Parts: sequence; structure tokens; C-alpha cells
Amino acid sequence: MNKYITRQELEQMCREVETIAVDVDDCIIDSLQADVSILNKRYNKNVDKSEIKCWNFNCHFPTTSQEIEDIFNSQEFFDIVQFKPNAKEFILSHKDKVVLVTKGDELNLLRKRIWLIENGLQDIKYIGVPLNESKDIHIPYDSVFIDDNKGNLESVDCKYKVMMVTNENSEWQSGYEGYRIRNW
Repeated sequence: MNKYITRQELEQMCREVETIAVDVDDCIIDSLQADVSILNKRYNKNVDKSEIKCWNFNCHFPTTSQEIEDIFNSQEFFDIVQFKPNAKEFILSHKDKVVLVTKGDELNLLRKRIWLIENGLQDIKYIGVPLNESKDIHIPYDSVFIDDNKGNLESVDCKYKVMMVTNENSEWQSGYEGYRIRNW
């Protein structure tokens, strides 16, 4: 099954569960755009985020995995990253059910939490998961889980799994079989 669902269908799923677990990067904030903006500036290029198909960006930039982690940890990243359209409104409209479940290293998780607080989501439950751990232990079965990463979605056993599509043919989304949304 590979089905794009409407906002109304997503809302119905959310009414049927106790928890709405939502990833942060590329689900509620446009991390991919922030990364590409930083890399375009650094390497004097003009790559569109829709062209990115590989996680470490080296399909368009001479990057290393460490450089990408450093960008995700940088203050520059958090100075320019923005909410995806309507994401904040969705989160706030379901604030009693939403749990933000996001992965990162210690600095990234701290800066992400500060950014969320400074941008009006201070009352939303937040779970920071170390990079070497899985999100699955933090997501109960009676949940809707929204993530942009195929591996994260496939590792979790819950009622509804929904992929937030950023780049369908990217290595982190390609081949996912399940519910999908493109925006909030």
C-alpha cells in the first residue's frame, strides 16, 4: 500500500489514538532547506533541496558525514531554519496528544529544544533520542507516528505510520510502502 492521505484523513487518524508522535527534522522544521542554504553558501552553488537524494549531501557537495553533523549542530542552522508551512498550527491544535520524538547528538538535541521553546512550542512534550538509539521504545502502539525517514517508520510498531515526504526518491524515503503526506 502506498497512499497519499488528505489532512482530513490524518485528522481522523489522530482522533483514533492517544498519542501523535512527530519527528522534528523535515517534519515540522525544514531542515533540508536550511542545510542546502548553508551548503550552497559554503560551496558557492545553487542546488535546490528537491535535488538532494543522498543523506550526506555528497551527491552535490564535497561533504563528509562529520560536516553534515556539524551543520546540524551549528547555531547558523538554528538561526535560519523555519517551520514547515502549517506545522506549528497542527502541533498546537493537538498539543495534548503530540510528542516530538527527534534524533540527534547532545548539542543538536539541546539547540533543537531551545529553538522549539523560542518558537512557541515550549508546552509540547519533547523526547530527544541519541543517534545510536531507536525511536521505537518512545512510541506506544496507540499512536500516529509521522516521520520523514523510512527506517524510523519501519522500526516502530504503532497503529498508524505516516511518512512526511520531502524527496520521494531520496535514499531515506525511497521504497516506503504506507501512508504519506506532503504537507500539513
